[in-house]
Amino acid sequence: MNATQATELGKMLARLTRPQNALYPALLAGLYAHLSGADAAAVISCGIMLMAAYAVAATYNNIQDVKIDAINKRTDNPLVTHVLPHWAPRTVILANSSVIVLLQLYLAQPASLLVMGAYFLLLFCYSEPHIRLQARGWWAILSLALCYGALPAALGAMQGADSLELAPLALLQILLLSPTLLAKDYKDEKGDRAGGKQTPLVRYGATAVTLAAYGLALAACALLLIIVGGRLHLITALGLAAAYLLFVYALHRAKGRLPFYASKLASVGLLGISLLAALG
Repeated sequence: MNATQATELGKMLARLTRPQNALYPALLAGLYAHLSGADAAAVISCGIMLMAAYAVAATYNNIQDVKIDAINKRTDNPLVTHVLPHWAPRTVILANSSVIVLLQLYLAQPASLLVMGAYFLLLFCYSEPHIRLQARGWWAILSLALCYGALPAALGAMQGADSLELAPLALLQILLLSPTLLAKDYKDEKGDRAGGKQTPLVRYGATAVTLAAYGLALAACALLLIIVGGRLHLITALGLAAAYLLFVYALHRAKGRLPFYASKLASVGLLGISLLAALG
C-alpha cells in the first residue's frame, strides 16, 4: 500500500467511524471526570474510551444500515459505495474494542465496566436487526441521548472522590440532546419510510417533532435554572439557555442542515451548560 492509498483508506475509515460526532461525549466525560477529582490518566482515558466506543457504534450501525443508507444516497457511509476493503469494518470494531478493554486499567471499577456495559447493550439493541431500537420512535431518541450524554456524564462523574449530583446531570443531558437528535432524521426521511424505519418523524410528522423538540428544550432550560438556582452563575445560565433555544429553533427550521461551524459552536455551548450544571 503506497502513501496515496493509505491516505484514502484513512479518509474512508474516518467516514466510517465519524470521530467528529464523538467529540461532545468524549469531552463531557473528561470534563466530569476532572470535576469529580479524578487524576489525569482517568480524565484522558475517559475521552479516548468514548471516542473508541463511538467508533464501534458507528461502524456497527453502518454495517446494519447499508440498504437504507443506499436508498437515502448516504455516501457518508462508505459501505454503500463499496470503497472499503471487506476486512476494514470488523478490524475497526476489534481494534477499538481492545482499546476500551485496556483503558479499564486506568478507570474506577466496577463503575466504568458497568457504564460501558450499558453503552454496548444500547449499541447492540439500537442497530441489531431483530431489536432495532433505531426504528422504534422515541426509544431511538432516548437510546442516543443516553449514549451521547447521560452515560458519558455518568462515566466521568464516577471516576473521582468528589460527589457530583449524577441524577439531575444525566437527566439534563437527555433533555438537552433530544431536541438535536430529533433533527437528524429529516435528511433520511425518504429512506426511513421506504425501509419501514419508524422514527418519530415518520410516525408523527414534522410538526409534532418540532413541537416536541421545543418542549424538551424548554424543559432542559428549566432544569438548568433549577440546578443553578440563585447562584452567581444564574446570569450566565440564562444567556446559555437563550442561545440554546435559538439553536434548537434554527436547527429545526433548517431541517437539521445547519453549517458545520454552527453545530460545533452549539457543542461548545452544550459543554458550557453541562459545566454550569455540575458547578451548580
